[in-house]
Amino acid sequence: MSTNRTNGPGGRGRARGGAFRPAAPDGKQQHLDWLSLVDVSGPFLTLPVLLKAWPQLDAIDKPLRTSLRYEHGVWLSDPAAGQEAWTDFILGELLGWGDALRTGASLTERLAVDIPEHDGERAAPTFALLEPGSTATDTASLVADCAILGLSVPAGQHPAKRVPASTWSATPIDRMAHLCRHHGIELGLVTDGRWWALVWAPRGGVTTSAVFDSVDWPAPAERVVVRAFRSLLSRRRFFSVEDDEMLLPLLRESLDSQEDVTDALGVQVRQAVELLVEAIGRADINERAEGRRGLAEVPAHDVYRGAVAIMMRVVFLLFAEERGLLPSDNELYVQSYSAGRLSKDLEDRAAETTEEDLELSWAGWHRLIALFNAVYGGVDHPSLSMHAYDGSIFDPNAFPWLEGRGTGADDPTDPLPIDDRTVLHMLQSVQYVSIGTGKKRERRRLTFRTLDVEQIGYVYEGLLSYQGRRAEDTIVGLVGKPGLEAEVLLTRLESLSRTHGDGLGAALADEYNKTTGLGAAAKVTKALAPLDDAARGEARRKLLAATGGDAELAERLLPFHGIIRPDLRGLPVVIRSEPCT
Repeated sequence: MSTNRTNGPGGRGRARGGAFRPAAPDGKQQHLDWLSLVDVSGPFLTLPVLLKAWPQLDAIDKPLRTSLRYEHGVWLSDPAAGQEAWTDFILGELLGWGDALRTGASLTERLAVDIPEHDGERAAPTFALLEPGSTATDTASLVADCAILGLSVPAGQHPAKRVPASTWSATPIDRMAHLCRHHGIELGLVTDGRWWALVWAPRGGVTTSAVFDSVDWPAPAERVVVRAFRSLLSRRRFFSVEDDEMLLPLLRESLDSQEDVTDALGVQVRQAVELLVEAIGRADINERAEGRRGLAEVPAHDVYRGAVAIMMRVVFLLFAEERGLLPSDNELYVQSYSAGRLSKDLEDRAAETTEEDLELSWAGWHRLIALFNAVYGGVDHPSLSMHAYDGSIFDPNAFPWLEGRGTGADDPTDPLPIDDRTVLHMLQSVQYVSIGTGKKRERRRLTFRTLDVEQIGYVYEGLLSYQGRRAEDTIVGLVGKPGLEAEVLLTRLESLSRTHGDGLGAALADEYNKTTGLGAAAKVTKALAPLDDAARGEARRKLLAATGGDAELAERLLPFHGIIRPDLRGLPVVIRSEPCT
């Protein structure tokens, strides 16, 4: 089955004495490295903005590195007892806040906010960065002079997790966001000593948090994270740079790329639906090859609609988990149901072995089906309670064949055999987005806290402009502009190749470039150029994987490998024809 539209350095530098050592990472790699080690939720600094403000991260000189190692060791020996001294070192020396750092009961009381609807709970800062030389003592002056609010929480309290025994379910990050919005101070910093959470909470906007883990900061591999932390939050960044280079304007500038994120998400969800449709088609072929009916009586468009429903269910679940609408703090739910945790589990398995090994197991799909049914029908168990959602999007009877019902299978309760590699990429497609081009292209973790109803609706409406159809012969997906790529019969490509010979690139460009963005004649011709032995072997390997090991078909596809687009797995998009019935 297929879907059819209807309307991814460093050289080596010479060290002293003639020896060689790896060159330092360039600015882009530095930013990619530290971003990969920080847990970001919400619209954060984009790579182009980071590169503009910090072509290289701020350096940490040797004396400060020595102090960092010493203070870190003292704190780590007893995190609770050493928390205050460690926090003072980070704020006062590493970030250089010095005399601009304000603490004490007066600050706390002046800027505290009562939460009467939660049995007398209060949100109150414990420190703040004020304008250098500020003598503010009253609330209005403190707010006017404050660049960033700070909150220290007990050691072991993660900023993004609920506070034990509190009647207010808000996490420390949520409490800081409440404080920020109440006073109109958009930036906050929350720490328990180990975790340092930068919070951006603009009025009328979503909350962003970036959580830095300081447990390994003195280690050389973590130095880039410390440098990034210092670059973002040093005293200089608030008071000694041009206004448009301060942290808050940089965050606002980055927010302008949110439209790009939505567009990228729309493309990736469409690719995930395409991948799932292909996986359903493979399962159907295998079922019928074994003499079962498979999905012979399921209309192709229903298969497409079912795949769309699955992806929208996943979007809803990730949205609900991030916003606390599902019991994401329940251990049984996390271990046995959570869509977000399933993605991490599959990523860990792929890292331990290979991603290809995930094609040999199907537990992820079964777990998703169990989660869909739990959300629809609810759970009443001593260890887990979930109210029934009953929404039509999760109705198991809408597409019963997804669960193996109504297909004539020997076991009517056995779901389709959708492999774990497919499930992994389905989940990743809505958890990460790749935006930008060339050197400014970046892979960014997406949070559903940033998406509103209109954006999700935009993604869904984009899926409605496609439909499913059954392949009567082998079809390949060509490269092109995302969302406009052509799907072409292999026999059509072979016919054009026989007719035009060396002019095939020009013929394809003439037929497909204007409508699908395939590329100009010279570009297409280059992509079709014969491969060397190593590249040819790799292309053949991928084609065999994409065709289910069909060597004859892989050889037919090999001359066109350079213009066949990859799916989310990195394999060529090849849709095999379905067996005759």
